[in-house]
Amino acid sequence: MWAGVVYGTFAEHHREHIVLSSGAQIFLVDGVPCDFPVGTYLKVEYVEIDGKKLARGIWQSDSFHSLEAP
Repeated sequence: MWAGVVYGTFAEHHREHIVLSSGAQIFLVDGVPCDFPVGTYLKVEYVEIDGKKLARGIWQSDSFHSLEAP
């Protein structure tokens, strides 16, 4: 298990996960909501377990980061 942060444009919302424009899937667990409209630039803190990124917090980001991690 390890933790990380990813920045990206919110592309899709599904029942159990969100997808960023890079294709990264972030699973919504422990009541972490994602109530932002598609197209919003996000900062997502996550832990990765068995190859799945599990959201620990999602915020709108005002700053643009040139790299979106997959």
